[in-house]
Amino acid sequence: MVNTGYGYFVLKLRLAPAGDPPTCAGVVERLGTAERRSFETADELLRLLGAWASDSTKMS
Repeated sequence: MVNTGYGYFVLKLRLAPAGDPPTCAGVVERLGTAERRSFETADELLRLLGAWASDSTKMS
């Protein structure tokens, strides 16, 4: 895999019911590998993206 400096992802976010505090939870899919991971917080999403970025840097 060639490192282009970009990562492509699809995010599916779960919407909080009306009246509940907003959340950042859902599923992220890394395009090109079809790897999917769920996340429950924005911090967890950032950790996933950081780990995938680190992996792609090692592959280049």
